[in-house]
Amino acid sequence: KTIYLTNMQSAYMAGRYAEMMDSVDTHPYWQYVAINDSRTRDSHRRMHGRVYAAADPVWDTMYPPLDFRCRCRVRPLSRAAGESRALPSPTLETQTVDIGSNEYTGEARYAQRTGIRINGKFVAPNAGFNSNPGKSLLERTARLAVDKAQAVHPEIARVALKKMMENDRFSRSLDAAALAWVKKLLEG
Repeated sequence: KTIYLTNMQSAYMAGRYAEMMDSVDTHPYWQYVAINDSRTRDSHRRMHGRVYAAADPVWDTMYPPLDFRCRCRVRPLSRAAGESRALPSPTLETQTVDIGSNEYTGEARYAQRTGIRINGKFVAPNAGFNSNPGKSLLERTARLAVDKAQAVHPEIARVALKKMMENDRFSRSLDAAALAWVKKLLEG
C-alpha cells in the first residue's frame, strides 16, 4: 500500500509540475503546502508555507513527495500573491547518509540528500526522493526524443523535432548539449 500511495503521489506531482510550468508566466512563485496534522513529519512542517520563485533550484530537490506517504503539495502563486512573500534562494547543502549494508554482500551503501537549512536544522527529502519527479520525467522524455532523433534519417528527425520544439515544455526540458544539437539540426 505504501509503494502504491507513494507512486500515485509521485505521478500526481509530476503532472502538477507540468501544469505549473505551463502557467509560470502568470504564476511565477510556488508555495510549499504540508497537511500539518499528527502524521506530518517535522521536515515537511518546516517547509509549509515557504514561497520561492518557480525557477529557484530549491524545487529541484524540495518538490514533493519528500518521503514515503508524503501528502504535501506545491501551489502556484501569482506575482501579486507571491512577490512579497518570496524568500531568497536558499543555499543547497548535500549530505551523505548511511542507508545500511547490502544483505547479500555486506557492502556498505550510502545515499546523498540535498536540502536546505531552516532555523539551523537540515531539511531534505529522504534518501531516494532527492529529485523533482515532474522535472525528471520531462527531462528524461525530452532526452529520449533527441536520442531517437539522432538514430534516424536527418530529414525525419528535423520534421519531428521542429514540431516538438513548438512546445515550450519540451524545449525547456532539454539540456544544453541536446538543445545545441537540435538547433544545429533545425538550421541545416
